[in-house]
Amino acid sequence: MKHLLDMEPDLRRLRALAELLELAGEGLEADHQTDTAMAVRHAGELVAETARRLRETFNRATDALRREADARAFAAMRTPGEASS
Repeated sequence: MKHLLDMEPDLRRLRALAELLELAGEGLEADHQTDTAMAVRHAGELVAETARRLRETFNRATDALRREADARAFAAMRTPGEASS
């Protein structure tokens, strides 16, 4: 679980990078460098999509780990007599 939580700052940095690429694309477009602007914006979209997919994977993994921990805690609370019924 700790390793997943260590990923949180990286996910935020990826999202920030996507936003910076979008802003850079806007600046390039304002300078009439449309081909470069399109390339930079596309790179930003790819980074944003990667960040979104990693976030979804991160959320699924943390949810699964929490469910597993809850199940173990519940099993530990049960008495041997309850387990057989």
